[in-house]
Amino acid sequence: RAGRYQAEVEPIEEGAIQGSPERIEDIATRFKAYAEAHNLKVLDSWPPLRQLHDSGRVADIVAQHLPLSMNDRQAVLATLDPIARLDLVLSHINV
Repeated sequence: RAGRYQAEVEPIEEGAIQGSPERIEDIATRFKAYAEAHNLKVLDSWPPLRQLHDSGRVADIVAQHLPLSMNDRQAVLATLDPIARLDLVLSHINV
């Protein structure tokens, strides 16, 4: 079979979307202050964090606006648990 690839894959089950309203509110407040303090430009078209219920989505949106190293970005992407991902991004805001 020259020129062909074969792979065995297994699905990763993330389960139901996990939300943590208190953590989302906390990161939204802290990120707003962080963005203002560091003169970060945040697009008006992005969804308001407080309106989102998916902790992982909130973490991903905030992470893309932070000046993270490639290794830190990879660590965020590799964290499948949405609450843990949110906490990881929050730790970068608190630095």
